[in-house]
Amino acid sequence: FFQAEDGIRDSSVTGVQTCALPIFQKLGLMGELQDASRAQNLLDQVKKSNSAINKAADRQAAFAQVLSVESPSRALADALNSKFPVKNIASIAKLAKSGGTDAVDGMKSALYDYAYTKAGGNSSTRNFSIQAYEDALFKPIAQNQPSLINIMRANGLMTLTEVKDIKRRSEEHTSELQ
Repeated sequence: FFQAEDGIRDSSVTGVQTCALPIFQKLGLMGELQDASRAQNLLDQVKKSNSAINKAADRQAAFAQVLSVESPSRALADALNSKFPVKNIASIAKLAKSGGTDAVDGMKSALYDYAYTKAGGNSSTRNFSIQAYEDALFKPIAQNQPSLINIMRANGLMTLTEVKDIKRRSEEHTSELQ
């Protein structure tokens, strides 16, 4: 309970004054009120999570629209596996930038998806490896070629701070697994 302007309230049940609490307790409703409060908190968390998922989907859709392709991840994979990956990604990055921030963020998301898939994510065998993901991002994409991260940096798709953040998160995840 905490002191409020209009009386004392239960901190987990907003708007319920002290005089009502004994009645709720006698009727056995306090648990339900607290459960309702927990359920509301959970719903708020799910809404926030869905909002992030929807934003990511919207960004990928903006990128797909700029490219005029159905699968931006596939288009990027084709460009990265081509004879001239750096040139092709630079051309795609230029298109993404013409589509605005959402399209650029969609391209970044699709490149992360490419690395995730290359590391075993999205496979039916579930052989995802954080080390393989890190390699897909930070090791050269082919002999005499830069890394995916360096390509993204060179095209203004990623800041040095973002690179450091990815490395830090990867190291944290690796240390958690040990």
